Amino acid sequence: MVRRTALPLLALLVLLVSASPAHAAAVEPPAPKGYSQAASPAGPPFQKGVHAAAAKRLLWATVNICDTFASPDAMGVRASMPGNGTGQRMYMRFSAQWYSGLRGQWLPVPGGRSPWVHVGSARSRARQAGWSFDFQTLSYGRAYILRGTVEYQWRSLRRAKGVKRSGYRVARERTLLTTTGVKGVHGGDPKGTSKAMCAVAGL
Repeated sequence: MVRRTALPLLALLVLLVSASPAHAAAVEPPAPKGYSQAASPAGPPFQKGVHAAAAKRLLWATVNICDTFASPDAMGVRASMPGNGTGQRMYMRFSAQWYSGLRGQWLPVPGGRSPWVHVGSARSRARQAGWSFDFQTLSYGRAYILRGTVEYQWRSLRRAKGVKRSGYRVARERTLLTTTGVKGVHGGDPKGTSKAMCAVAGL
């Protein structure tokens, strides 16, 4: 599907903020279809003595796909999480939010949340993974602003006495909003794309 140039993000945000109640309610995004983006390779192993600030830079979330010719009416969310050198398993869960001009706040997109995605072992220095949300094509004049949230969990094996099966417990968890200007983002369209928000419009 050939798409024309999208409206500037600020113009769309103004449109939503100034919209009448009836129009603002009408732009609520439908439940999207979701699909997993390819995970990054395992990469180098975790090295002991890595400075905490360096590990913090490896924990991020960003929009790497936003309503492009190759992915119309879609928002892709990409994230990275650092390992810690242990045998823990790392998981991410991706969600989409939209800005309601009527309520003046960000709201969850109905059905816009992925399952928990296993992204690899915490023995790696860091791992990237992503999820894309594919929305129905909007009619002319309708638009909405989207962003992503990512939940992170590091899970460790729990061994209980007298129990044949062992499960995993959450050892650490975080939640981040998508931000702009992240370097080293995989799977972007175009390559290297990193945005805090995504504008989807019917043009």
